[in-house]
Amino acid sequence: MFSSKYDYLWQVVFFIVLGTTYGFSQISEKELNHSITNCTNHLCKAKAAFKLSEYYLETDEIPKAQKWLDSCKLWNFEKPSALPPSDIYSLQSELFYYFGLFQFGITEAHKGIEIAKQEKDSMALADLFFFKGINHFEMRNYENAETDLHLAKKYYPISKPQNHLRTFILPEHIFNNLGQVKIQLKQWDSAYFYNSKAYKIAQKQKSGRALANSEQTFGLIQLGKKNIDSAIYYLESSKETALQYAYYDIATLAEGYLMKAHFPKRDSVMHHFKSGENLLLQYPVNTLFTRLFYREAVRVFDSLQMPLQTIQLQTKLFNRRFYSAYKAIPWCKIFHNNTLKQKKNCLTFTSTNLKNRKNSIFSVYLLFFLHGGVAFIPKKKIRNNKGCYNFKKQKSVTICMMILAVALPVF
Repeated sequence: MFSSKYDYLWQVVFFIVLGTTYGFSQISEKELNHSITNCTNHLCKAKAAFKLSEYYLETDEIPKAQKWLDSCKLWNFEKPSALPPSDIYSLQSELFYYFGLFQFGITEAHKGIEIAKQEKDSMALADLFFFKGINHFEMRNYENAETDLHLAKKYYPISKPQNHLRTFILPEHIFNNLGQVKIQLKQWDSAYFYNSKAYKIAQKQKSGRALANSEQTFGLIQLGKKNIDSAIYYLESSKETALQYAYYDIATLAEGYLMKAHFPKRDSVMHHFKSGENLLLQYPVNTLFTRLFYREAVRVFDSLQMPLQTIQLQTKLFNRRFYSAYKAIPWCKIFHNNTLKQKKNCLTFTSTNLKNRKNSIFSVYLLFFLHGGVAFIPKKKIRNNKGCYNFKKQKSVTICMMILAVALPVF
């Protein structure tokens, strides 16, 4: 665990979060940690670590979420089939999305999709296609994003399977993100159609995050159509809803869009910029939303021809990038040590198999010489532990890659 909730807040400074609503309001951090303490085997610890990772994802403490997912992978190493692999790939894809590592998010989702297709798991397919789609969206590959999101809608089952740990996405999240794709394509009527479906479901389910996201999407539709008053109304509503449900990342992003909506009123622009920065100082906000907020701020300042504010903001971003990389060093060491443990387990298992094979061959040869018969010695391949095989086969992407994300351009 990290020493304080702000220790790693600026490890990755900066970019649109999906509207996933998790059911952790009744589960406290203390209870989840206590469950790991009471575990007597690695499988129990792996399941508890997975739930802790989702818990920190919900509270927007993404570095902690990644830390616990890494622990889950280590504890699940001995028996990889114990936890649904699609759950792990889905959660890792979502975390990469929040870190702004979109290509890695797509890769993880693709791995999970291959497994889910073999298992004919429609819920896992819908979930993984969703994360593949929103990662494509952030890479501005809107055609692939729309295709993936429609596949998520297609595979979404009537009833959810019970053999998963993952908190799956909901239909309103798919519709809301389809609306966002249509905004980028400037298909305003289609954007309104999909987002309206998302909003109605969110109202019925009382889904705070989906409500805030849908209101924000309505605001962006109106902003795109130059209906400024309506845009401001929906964006303010989105901010209020987000604050009510303690989704500070959505509230921060709303401040960035409100800067754009109030252009060219400098006083209003500065007001919303300061409000957004105050939220960033007070609460943990993920990489994705922070980057989007600052991106909107830089664009507005540049359009207002405010070079001093633009330079100050760019300097601040540079300093935070440097601080992010500096603070990431001990965390990367932890991840590296965990990776070494995995390699050691692989080597130990392989060494044991080699010894067993050597002993078996010696016994067969001994029988051959004792009985003078002809012995047939099959060339038996060493069957590596599935987890060890997957570990060697898969090119693991460590979370230290987030240092590269910080170096990405803001625009």
